Amino acid sequence: MKITVIGRGAYGAALGKIMEENGHVVRFFDKVDGGIVDAVLDEAEAVVLAIPSEFVEGFLRDFPARFRELPLILATKGLLSPDMFSGFREFGVLSGPAFAVELNEHKPTTLTATSRLAQQLLQTAWLKIELTDDAKGVMACGTLKNIYAIEAGFRGLEPDTPAFAEYIQTALVEMKNIIQWLGGRAKTADLACGILDLVLTCGSTKSRNYQFGRQLAKNPAHLPSVTTEGLTALQSLPKNLPKPPLLSDIFQKVVNNPDAIFEQLLKANERYQDTTQNDADISRTLRTKLFREGQHPCAVIVTCADSRVVPEDIFMVGLGQLFTIRTAGNVIGEVERASIEYAVLHLGVRLVIVMGHSGCGAVGAALEHNHETSQDLSKLIGVIASHIGNATDEPTAVKRNIMAGAEAITSDASLAQLIQKHQVKIAKLYYDTQSGMIEVVA
Repeated sequence: MKITVIGRGAYGAALGKIMEENGHVVRFFDKVDGGIVDAVLDEAEAVVLAIPSEFVEGFLRDFPARFRELPLILATKGLLSPDMFSGFREFGVLSGPAFAVELNEHKPTTLTATSRLAQQLLQTAWLKIELTDDAKGVMACGTLKNIYAIEAGFRGLEPDTPAFAEYIQTALVEMKNIIQWLGGRAKTADLACGILDLVLTCGSTKSRNYQFGRQLAKNPAHLPSVTTEGLTALQSLPKNLPKPPLLSDIFQKVVNNPDAIFEQLLKANERYQDTTQNDADISRTLRTKLFREGQHPCAVIVTCADSRVVPEDIFMVGLGQLFTIRTAGNVIGEVERASIEYAVLHLGVRLVIVMGHSGCGAVGAALEHNHETSQDLSKLIGVIASHIGNATDEPTAVKRNIMAGAEAITSDASLAQLIQKHQVKIAKLYYDTQSGMIEVVA
């Protein structure tokens, strides 16, 4: 058969090599972040998709409709639902315990597939392809094992130890419960795609997820420099998914870790400084998902109402990621504190940012002692004037106002109790409206 492999990373290349050894004609296409070129599909009789999970949505969007009659085999791990592939006439999943280097070395192993075509293309004397019809279960296993590998690395677990065996058993029970909740079958976790892949990923230093966990143990704000499927998988879990103890612990360390989130936002701002547009997700699909599952933002940002200060762009994020509170001069009073309290209590937010900016009209008015305005504006400017004290230059005045805003949060008895109980991080930022640069205010 003539096969097109989308994604020429190590794993995709290894699968392609096996198919070539089995006598099939394989063509590769590795431009995962661009459009799909018709020419690479023209002669294809089947497609194997082996790209990082974060690129799959773009792949599906660009995939020419006329080629959706081709059989598609998903070798990407980190996705939870086959529903997104419903437009394909024939769809199968391939997953299991194999690193690319081990496939290249022909080390005996077993993979799980939901497609007889995958078995026909890939099975060899040393590579067994077992079959199941539980696509949801297989996809869930390929996603969850990466998540549990992060915690295994965090704990520094080593194979062939009682602690490792106990951890695997606990993780396996949780996986089965989650698979059932997602609509799959619990027993699928007993196949190679489940227990065997879980053991391999959690116990090997070759696993990027395991290594991410090791680094996270040393530095809670650590961010991986390479694609780490477990991190992507954690961020894509259904927001209403009941989280059993192990998964909940991992989620708090990684996804809801205020230090890590803060570092991610700062790095995103570095990209913003040199970009011309924000390509974050604002799709109908995401809007529908947020409507059904509710909002789960990663941070509260209290900032100025100035139209030049747009947090979603400054931090390169899309819908549902920031809980933004905007007031002139980023002044924090009772209403703003109540909004913060709601985000911490009901949305689970663990990072609150107070952000001021250069060129702030309200701070400028306070610097110039300009109270010749309406009663309400005069009151607002008076509050800012009390914050900035004897400051004579704008940057100093803005930063003092930022610090006063943070103080308005931490000095409130109710909020202070919540901050301590939920380990909320309070951060202070100064935004330069011209350069786009963010500065952390000490």
